[in-house]
Amino acid sequence: MGVREAQRYVTEIDERVRAVTEPGEQLVEIFAAFVTTIAGNELLRRLLGTEPEIILPRLTTEAGPILAVGRGYLADKLRELEVGATVPDFEPDLVAEIMARLALSLALTPDGLIPLDDPAAGRDFARRTLLPMVGIRVAH
Repeated sequence: MGVREAQRYVTEIDERVRAVTEPGEQLVEIFAAFVTTIAGNELLRRLLGTEPEIILPRLTTEAGPILAVGRGYLADKLRELEVGATVPDFEPDLVAEIMARLALSLALTPDGLIPLDDPAAGRDFARRTLLPMVGIRVAH
């Protein structure tokens, strides 16, 4: 996976997100789209299994440019949320960095407590965990 592939994923994700109008739900959908795009990437899964010596450096020690693509997209979306005036002050670039790193970590190590194979559970996770990072509280 390189910068070009990361940009293609961001374009696909943005198409999904544009269908959502409520700002908080856009953030939820971004997370769900990132997770399902990464988790469902059979080529990435296969390369991690068959050619880890090639793909792992690109997604770890050399992943700065890939992280920058995800971080830039997320920061722009977070700034759009900030303009809505319902979100308290937060640092879009820092929150975007955390979210981009989370997405990359999930790509490399999908096994864990964060649901990757269930989009509804992934959205619920985002509502409970990621929205509070930008000051959006969700009623239970």
